[in-house]
Amino acid sequence: SSSSSSSVSPSIQTPIFMPTSGRHSVGLLNLNHALVATDGTKAQYVQILVVKAAEFKFYREQWPHLVIMQLPSSATSKGVGAARYWIKKFAASNLAEALKHDVRLPSWLLMLDDSCVAYRSVVLINDPLPTDGRAAPTDLTRERSCSLYDVLHHMEEDPDRDAFALLGLHRWNARRNLCNAYARCHLFSFLCLNLAMTADVEFDEEKFLWEDIDFNIRASAQQKVLCKYYRFAVVKRCLLEGGCSAYLRRNQLSPTLLDQPGTPHAETVVKSFFSPLNSNNVRIENMTSQGMVELYFNAMAVSLFPTASVDSPVYVQGMHLCLGSVPVVFEHDDVFKSYAGAIIVWPHFDQWDGFLRDDTTSPGLSFMSAMSNVSAGAIVCMLFRLDPDHDPWEAFIPATNNLMRVLPNTKRDDEPRVTIAADQNRKYMLLKRTIEPAVSSNS
Repeated sequence: SSSSSSSVSPSIQTPIFMPTSGRHSVGLLNLNHALVATDGTKAQYVQILVVKAAEFKFYREQWPHLVIMQLPSSATSKGVGAARYWIKKFAASNLAEALKHDVRLPSWLLMLDDSCVAYRSVVLINDPLPTDGRAAPTDLTRERSCSLYDVLHHMEEDPDRDAFALLGLHRWNARRNLCNAYARCHLFSFLCLNLAMTADVEFDEEKFLWEDIDFNIRASAQQKVLCKYYRFAVVKRCLLEGGCSAYLRRNQLSPTLLDQPGTPHAETVVKSFFSPLNSNNVRIENMTSQGMVELYFNAMAVSLFPTASVDSPVYVQGMHLCLGSVPVVFEHDDVFKSYAGAIIVWPHFDQWDGFLRDDTTSPGLSFMSAMSNVSAGAIVCMLFRLDPDHDPWEAFIPATNNLMRVLPNTKRDDEPRVTIAADQNRKYMLLKRTIEPAVSSNS
């Protein structure tokens, strides 16, 4: 009947996953007020909290009415990268199982930060499609409050949605000069993920920080298209408990360390993360090697690569490293692309273990040989991941020999350094060298 059809509640088909840690009492986890249609009707939706096994009971006590997904024990000592990795695995498995039974489920999911507090609808400067029915502004953008339902409903109704791998929102700030409705750029905090388009792209479960940026880079490297909506904005609240803030505070680090890279204070704090091999290394409790690497390069990039510029950026191969304000280019395949004159960071590759054993057949040798055209003055940082029982000195000697074999015109800038962290099953060794001009062989 018409009366019964008119009473059907609005619904959101996109499941909402919220990775959260240490925020059972402060996280913005209640979405009832955010998923309300324009007429005030509460929408039907699926929300799943994703928590570590050790925190499950705290979230269950605080939020007994919510669905909670417990991560495997292997994720307990890891960061948000592991949570996003398992969310994607879980959702993809559910989707595949549903298809076996001819059940049609959307191939989309939303990963929402637990600090998103509000949403804004934005009318852009000279907007051809103003959402409020009024004439578009000509000088400054116009905003009004909206709900998470408005945002997701708009995305679900977008006829071009399935052409994209990842959708996201502009993060609200004081800028009022926006004039473009969409942009192909980094997405974070609000990740609307197309499982069908990203089946061959994974989150790095080892990442503690900037795991979303890393995923963006991996997806873009495979020609996936990312799209940020600027007609909507997400407002975030700064939570000083839980999340990466808690991770930093456990190690007597200020959360502002992430926002102030390159300062003398930041450099002083992280210098101890890599200790010289010939020193009495003191283990840093609570801090993991992966977290130490990410924080170290974020804070030290300006000092490590002082001549980096837009025309001569840092070249990062194989992983994402946040280098603060230093210009950077990322590659995720194992073929070196010519960046003559560039400054280079070379992170680890698991399959290049032979490089640390003086193995002349190591794939790393052919990769490094391709760097022979890099201009003098370029800096090469080599970051190796070591096995638990791997003596750093035993790794340093063959690594240096192999490096000199393919790049003879290099000099050592600094003592080899190694992380000594709480997770003793993993260490990283850092070698830094500078390419010198080739020596003339005039007789």
